[in-house]
Amino acid sequence: GGDDLSSALNMIKEIASGGTTVISFGDVILPQDAYELALSSHVSSGKAVTILMTPLSDLQGYFEVEINNGTSINKVSIHKSGYAWAGLLVAERDFLSLLRENDGDLNKTLSSLKGNVNVALWSGWFVDVSYPWDLLSAVKYLLSNVSEARISKDAEVSPRAIIEGSVIIDSSARIDHGAIIRGPAYIGVDAYVGNNAIVRNNASLEEGSVIGADAEVTESLVGVRTTVSRGSFIGNSVIGEESTIEPGVVTLSVLPSGVEVSHLSPVIVKGKRLAKLGMIVGPRARIGANSVIYPGSIIDANKYIQPLSILK
Repeated sequence: GGDDLSSALNMIKEIASGGTTVISFGDVILPQDAYELALSSHVSSGKAVTILMTPLSDLQGYFEVEINNGTSINKVSIHKSGYAWAGLLVAERDFLSLLRENDGDLNKTLSSLKGNVNVALWSGWFVDVSYPWDLLSAVKYLLSNVSEARISKDAEVSPRAIIEGSVIIDSSARIDHGAIIRGPAYIGVDAYVGNNAIVRNNASLEEGSVIGADAEVTESLVGVRTTVSRGSFIGNSVIGEESTIEPGVVTLSVLPSGVEVSHLSPVIVKGKRLAKLGMIVGPRARIGANSVIYPGSIIDANKYIQPLSILK
């Protein structure tokens, strides 16, 4: 969840006239199994509300569910372990009515319910999108559910392209000669992958995006109608919609030792723990040809980076 939790809860008050209601916050991504678990637990509990929570080793930046002295949900600003709220409630009309009476104050409402609160424990994945790089985790988890190649009958895939592993190629996508798509990967509607380009390892190309010849995209999210031009390398990055990466741009992604980034888990590479984050690019930005972008760089929306730049 975000800092506007109270505002979101005020919106919930408007639906208090219904029966059992599943409330999911839009910045939290969960698999279907999590919804089924929460609903099943709620129905069997007979309680007014069910809170879905999940264990985390580091709660910093998340909302913690505390159940020792009553039930409360509070944002955590320090490093500690515990149970995070997974952004999902299942509620009866009585709870929603109380929430309305309490002006959207969730903790006041939970306190007034005393023992009439159920908690369901979810041990699978969830992503609380608080930072742009959380989208990379979401892509990884969503693609983990794909077990084989799924190629739309409306897609155009060259017989000289190589498609390996769990790859989704959506309608009207085009994969040109010599391109390599190595899953897990998603190629969106109307996307284009050029000659000898490589798309691999949890890369997601959104609708209408273009990957030029000899470019490589790995562990990245390329936004709607964004172009990654010839010979560029994009790794561990989030690129906003309608942006342009000119030819020969290279992103570096290994953060310096000791740098801590919230919600960023290290990866193991040849036995070493590394924190990897490329660039975060806002919508409609443009990065000039042959630029080098250092790890963790943030490029604002509509920004223009001159060719041959070294961005630290």
